Amino acid sequence: MPEVATSDDTAQRTAILSALAILDELGGHSFKQEMLALFLFESPRQMAELSSAVDRGDIRTAKRLAHTLKSTASVFGVQALGALALRVEKELSIIGTVEASQLLKTMESEYGRCAEIIREM
Repeated sequence: MPEVATSDDTAQRTAILSALAILDELGGHSFKQEMLALFLFESPRQMAELSSAVDRGDIRTAKRLAHTLKSTASVFGVQALGALALRVEKELSIIGTVEASQLLKTMESEYGRCAEIIREM
């Protein structure tokens, strides 16, 4: 399985700042803060649910959660996490849960890195 590259911190910060600027333009500071809090609260829960769905072989639920995480990551400029979620979604469609479960560990690590960057902002 080819590796999915994680992002370097400088590029990730730039992408997140750009996404946050867009959220700020769309709804103002309080909207942006609310969306960030939602991302930081919901994403770990969704990844746990995704992992659980993969473990029990519930491909339909796992694909839905991976798709949601992919979309959420793109809103916040968290490109590597979005790419990993897309990869999980595709793996689930093609070969099932074995490859996807290996990618989940990388997704969790990438989320942790990006969440730390967001909290520092």
